[in-house]
Amino acid sequence: MFTPLCTDSSDDFLSSGQKRARMVTPAEGNPYWFPWTDKAACILDLFRHLPRSIFSDAQMEVVNWALDAFGISNVPSVDVMKNVDDYLQSLCGIHTNHYEHLQNRTGICSQPLAEYPGFADEGALGHIYYMNDFAGIIHQEMANPNVRPHIHHYHEDSGKRLEHAWQAQAWRDLDPELATPMVRIGRQDFYTYEITQLDSGQLVVPHCWFTRSRNMGSEDLYGMGWKVEIDHHGYGYVVSEWEQVEFSAKSLLVSFPRLVEQYEEDELYDPRHILAGLPHQQVHQQSNIHFISTSNLAPPLEMLDGVVQQLDVSQRDGIWAWDIEAKEMVLMIPAVLAMLGDNPMQSEFACHIGLAGKYFCRSCWVKGHDAEDEGPLPARTTTTESGSVHSNASSGKSVSKKRRRCQETLSELRDWAKRFLTKNNLRYKEESINKLKSIFSTSATINCKTEAAKIMTQSGMKDTFLEHFRQKVFTFISKLPTGTTREEKQEKVNEFVEKELPDSIYSPLSYAGLDPHRDTPVEILHVILLGFVKYYWHDTLARLSDADKTKLTHRLSSLDLSALGISTLSGETFWHHSKPCYEAWIALSALVPLVWQPVIENLDSYLVILEQAIDRFLHAAAARTPRWFNKPKFHIIKHLPWHIRHFGPAILYAAEGFESFNAVIRDYSVHSNRQAPSRDIAWGFARCNRNRHLLSKGVFLRPDLMDRQVPVEYFSDNIEDWITAQPGPFALIRPRATGKNPIADAFGLNQSFTEVSGPPGRCIKFPNCFGSADPSAEQFNLFTSAVSVNLEKYSIDDFVLVSGEHSNHLSKPIVARVVEIVQIVGAGGLDNLANVDLIDAYDATSISRNYGVPSLTISVSLLVPPTEILSQVNVQHNCARNSCDLSNSRVVREERENTEKTLPRTRHYNLSDLLLNTNQMHSGIYLQRLHPSIPPLDQEQVILTGATRELEEQKAAKVVQKSRTKKPVNTSSSGNQLVPATITACSGLPSNGCVTIPVVSDVCTDLTGGLNFLNQEISAVVVPDGFVCSFYE
Repeated sequence: MFTPLCTDSSDDFLSSGQKRARMVTPAEGNPYWFPWTDKAACILDLFRHLPRSIFSDAQMEVVNWALDAFGISNVPSVDVMKNVDDYLQSLCGIHTNHYEHLQNRTGICSQPLAEYPGFADEGALGHIYYMNDFAGIIHQEMANPNVRPHIHHYHEDSGKRLEHAWQAQAWRDLDPELATPMVRIGRQDFYTYEITQLDSGQLVVPHCWFTRSRNMGSEDLYGMGWKVEIDHHGYGYVVSEWEQVEFSAKSLLVSFPRLVEQYEEDELYDPRHILAGLPHQQVHQQSNIHFISTSNLAPPLEMLDGVVQQLDVSQRDGIWAWDIEAKEMVLMIPAVLAMLGDNPMQSEFACHIGLAGKYFCRSCWVKGHDAEDEGPLPARTTTTESGSVHSNASSGKSVSKKRRRCQETLSELRDWAKRFLTKNNLRYKEESINKLKSIFSTSATINCKTEAAKIMTQSGMKDTFLEHFRQKVFTFISKLPTGTTREEKQEKVNEFVEKELPDSIYSPLSYAGLDPHRDTPVEILHVILLGFVKYYWHDTLARLSDADKTKLTHRLSSLDLSALGISTLSGETFWHHSKPCYEAWIALSALVPLVWQPVIENLDSYLVILEQAIDRFLHAAAARTPRWFNKPKFHIIKHLPWHIRHFGPAILYAAEGFESFNAVIRDYSVHSNRQAPSRDIAWGFARCNRNRHLLSKGVFLRPDLMDRQVPVEYFSDNIEDWITAQPGPFALIRPRATGKNPIADAFGLNQSFTEVSGPPGRCIKFPNCFGSADPSAEQFNLFTSAVSVNLEKYSIDDFVLVSGEHSNHLSKPIVARVVEIVQIVGAGGLDNLANVDLIDAYDATSISRNYGVPSLTISVSLLVPPTEILSQVNVQHNCARNSCDLSNSRVVREERENTEKTLPRTRHYNLSDLLLNTNQMHSGIYLQRLHPSIPPLDQEQVILTGATRELEEQKAAKVVQKSRTKKPVNTSSSGNQLVPATITACSGLPSNGCVTIPVVSDVCTDLTGGLNFLNQEISAVVVPDGFVCSFYE
């Protein structure tokens, strides 16, 4: 017999919560939850606007239904939440500006943008789109206590060390009119370009301010100025711009206004008579990347035109914002250091024709192949770009009209490679603007359309913004009457250009104070990881047999990935994308950790090493085949050292953080009616920013001081007028029992609650005590894990890097294995802080011939303080020297469950023979001190070797093609007839290169010409089944 667990009646079971009264403003709600009306409204608003969990109105209706079914009363409806949302946006949100072409407007634009003087409210190319207000983002960041302490306004002179953008040359060379113009000393404000008196009595005119860090981490302000001399004959002052004076801000004595007030008392002449970035650790945090605009209609340069408009007004008028640190209003003048993006987008920014053009580089005048060098393509091709570096055509529906490059001679291949590797003249903004003007003037000339296209080809220039207006001109010309004379047509075209086209028809960046050729730094994600690594992975191991591919699969799955921060590799996935270039892989592996260094201790020496590593990589590629240089990215990487010097470490302008927003942008569009995607996406990001600002205890102006019907910049220098949210919302983001909070984590507010935090040596696990059974007699506590200097967890038996007096050299850490993590009872300090680590130190001076990394040999056991444990490090076994095989096995997991199936796994022999992985990206700043130098290659020799090999392989491929056409038959020792086959021969350990030799008959093949490098040096051969291969002298 069934007995119910409760005695509620069916009416009670189906009862729902009580409906709430409509409330719009906090004045009608609970003040504890200000600026929200009450707890329910706060929770639902945060729930609705999580940065990476977007909910549609229909989904929110389901949430409300569930809350109502639980019997929760006063749940606000979706309509009420929209009203609350509108109120919060008017209170402290970012305005979303509306851009619409004048020809499409039917009334006056009522969006906030129209209220700002100097803005146009139309898209330059005729599209409607929406854009979040740039000034509003600055208002929030300056008033956010989590962000403001990390914002820097002055260039830092860090010597040879380079870590942050404000330490790089681009910030130092910033236009003085855009750089921070003043410093405050005491109650005086000292501005650039105003005469100032130092405490020594010297008069100077400061023209820039900068900082220097002291040993304890604090910063001192300095200034650079021009020396000022008194001209008694002219009764004024002479500024000697050739005499630079560096001075400490502490030496500033009298500012210009006070000099004006007291110059008569001091018996001087009238002085009027004169002849802010974030640290690299926070740059790519989701909460510090701000959305501006997107559109499926407006092209990028049209939206960029709106950004430039906002930037121009902000630089002209400044942006008044409340500084939560200074507790006063400050005037912000924004400046742009660089334009980030992938290669196609940066080419578009630079008005460049792109990577497919003859002049394929946006930064210099390197020249690719001429179209005249190409001939007609055959009807079909058997290779693709991803499958072989020898492909000269991309797949398409019709190839009969396409062209292919004629076969080069050895001399032509060598010249092309040298031109590719040689430094070329740089492009300059002024030169490009003149070219664009020439393109348009030629386009607007009757019968000169082809000539304009020729200029674009010869200069590598293409302005997609200008292209819109060029097409208008071409359309107008095409509609002119056929009987009109050329002079009459030209006159009408000139009149059309003058009256119908706007004044600004060129790319917005042409007028934005940027040089798009210099200020678009190399983006390492797409150039290296999605470029070189992807190319080589596609071009590796195609000559391996199926058995060797299977072996590679299991080897990859057996790799030790400790200290790399990645999960176990799936070898089954990897081998499908590969072919072998061992030397180039070695060079690329040495280059990657150099590029991904977050901190550069000595910029000059680092750039020398980086340039050598880039050249070594390019030379290794050339030694394989100069065909690699058909890929423009192999040239683009040569500009990286210059960009690092000017903009800082390359990871500052990597695009990983931006790429991750693609899914969020898509979700905002999916969870809407998709009728206005540009507006809906901008609104969604603006509301996420608002809630992040409120939960960060960011301040905003009191509601009673604001007129929410007029969107203007609010100004108040009274600290009491700036308030934060009340305690209720902050209680929602406190850490839970697990130490985390999902809402705080979603808004990027959970950093202080991570497991791995605290001082180096802090132990994570509870100790296992040993000694006497009497707790009072215990002398040591042993811990299983602790925290390193770079705030990462390390455990017993992990390999780590150790610095300090135990290192052989102060600049080089030692490699060690952690044996014990020990706390001495009664030694004082925190309860969970270790006192000493017992380590086994290893010698890393010898270099592995096979892998080009240090070999490790155990040397001595040491006791070191935990504060000297720098980080974990990855160590691999020397499988090549010990002939490790796949005789071990691993369990196959399916659907997260172990099965009875097994797969081969690497069995290691001589486990003490270890290698230090100095090629890992993780902890590269320490490992580079241990990385062996790779000897350079002779450029002339590698180009000759690669070009010769390329031509020989082309000849061999032709022989194979002919043999297939003639259908020759090869006979094995068993007499079976076989289809044409090839053998693969490799030279050297590590491999100097491999070559495919066609088997067309039973005659011998001499290792001469392009095969000469194999002569007497063959290290590996892959022979097809059914063939017997022998070698002779």
